[in-house]
Amino acid sequence: MSLLKKGYIAIVYSNVWISFGALCFTLFFAQISQYQIPTHFLGFVFFSTLFAYNFQRIVKIKINRSEISGNRAKWINQNINVIYAILILSFGLTSYFAYFFIKDVWIFIVLISFLSFFYVWKIPFLKINLRNIPTIKIYVLALTWVLTTVILPLFLFGNLSYNFNTILLLVGALLFIISITIPFDIRDVNLDHPKQKTIPQIIGVKKSVVLAIVLLIISHSLFMFYKHQFNWAIFIHLFLSALLIGKTKINKHDLFFSGGIDGLLITLYSLTFFPY
Repeated sequence: MSLLKKGYIAIVYSNVWISFGALCFTLFFAQISQYQIPTHFLGFVFFSTLFAYNFQRIVKIKINRSEISGNRAKWINQNINVIYAILILSFGLTSYFAYFFIKDVWIFIVLISFLSFFYVWKIPFLKINLRNIPTIKIYVLALTWVLTTVILPLFLFGNLSYNFNTILLLVGALLFIISITIPFDIRDVNLDHPKQKTIPQIIGVKKSVVLAIVLLIISHSLFMFYKHQFNWAIFIHLFLSALLIGKTKINKHDLFFSGGIDGLLITLYSLTFFPY
């Protein structure tokens, strides 16, 4: 295995890649909503995502033991000290960056923390975690993402008004996250407990792929409607995303999902730099 490939795998499996995706997703909505985001908030988004995803992986692998096989689990077990170091560092930096604004949005932070923590950790009075409650797994994940990357920065630095355009933007963000999360549920269709009733478990793999593409089309259409103009960057991203999601199969390598599908968060923002 080449050094370059090893580095890429480390970036993906350590959740640096998805954290950069959260950063880009935040910047995309700031751009189309035309407001500036200070560096400390971008630091909060990146490191809170890094902490949350690594925390959830450790809980699932080391405590729940629901994912004890696969390339990612093997990499984490081989590099567990690195993951713990990332956890400590990312928690510290998340706390530091949150200090600048937490007093204004503490209720949002509490909600996001609750959803992230109990996504994998059992809720004491229910004795079940959120991801195992039937049908809601994907919606909890999507809501957490939209709260962190769209609603929170809009409230702090933009104009979070409950008008028609803002609602369309939030719906578009929610549908986009759901659309790129469906492939992960397809990947896990044989691993998730049947009682979880994920979308692929309910309607099947092929229909789930079609649904993901339909939601993708709707979300990108809402983004353009929000801007009140056709946008080539968003259209090209839609085309490329649909092609990639269309190739989703259960037996695809994990890098197809954690690298490729998650990478759509990055390209959504990156494409806007090209003149169209």
